Amino acid sequence: MEYRCTKEFSIGLRDDNGFSIENKYKRVEEDSNWWIDESGYRFIGGQIRLESSDSSEWIEISEKLFDNCFKELC
Repeated sequence: MEYRCTKEFSIGLRDDNGFSIENKYKRVEEDSNWWIDESGYRFIGGQIRLESSDSSEWIEISEKLFDNCFKELC
């Protein structure tokens, strides 16, 4: 299923080992499209893993953030 970001937000960046990078953030832009990775794989422990429809980027976020910032595309 594909989802659209309805509210821009930023999340902290992680290094290749999953550790937070101090003062580095990724902006998730409003109107960007994402799909849920159903594989169950989680690298940094997020509840929901999203992969960008437009690039090879991925994010892991909480269910609360997902519910507040994404809507399903019809």
